[in-house]
Amino acid sequence: MTTQTSNSLSTASSAYLRSAMHQPVQWHEWGEEAFATAQRENKPILLDIGAVWCHWCHVMDRESYDDAELAQIVNERFIAVKVDRDERPDIDSRYQAAVSAISGQGGWPLTAFLTPDGKPFYGGTYFPPSERMHTIKKMAR
Repeated sequence: MTTQTSNSLSTASSAYLRSAMHQPVQWHEWGEEAFATAQRENKPILLDIGAVWCHWCHVMDRESYDDAELAQIVNERFIAVKVDRDERPDIDSRYQAAVSAISGQGGWPLTAFLTPDGKPFYGGTYFPPSERMHTIKKMAR
C-alpha cells in the first residue's frame, strides 16, 4: 500500500469508494467517462460493486486490488469501475440479476466483466486468492 493517491476515487462522495483511492488499480466511478474510455480503448470493464459495511468487500480489496501484480493486469486489460451499492442500488440490482443468471450466485462483493457498452459476460462474488489471478487472466484474453 502507498500513501499517495493513485486513482480518481479520492474525490468520490462515497466513503466506500474513497477507501480504495490508495489502490494501484486505476478505478473509475460509474459514469459516461468510464464507458467512453472502454469503447475508445476497446477494453472490457471490470465492475466491482460493494459497500462500506461489507466484510468480504474489504477482504477482496485487500487481497486483490492492493496487489501490484493483479493491478497491473487490470490496468492494462480492463477499465476498472467501482460502485457503492448503497449510493447506486439501481446499478447493483441490474448487475446482481445478471451475475446471478450467469453464475447462479449473487451478493457482495459483486465482480462482473462487461463489454465496453455495459453488457455482462461473466461474473461472481468473492473470488478467493487461489482463483482470483486465474479468473482475471482468463477474462483478459
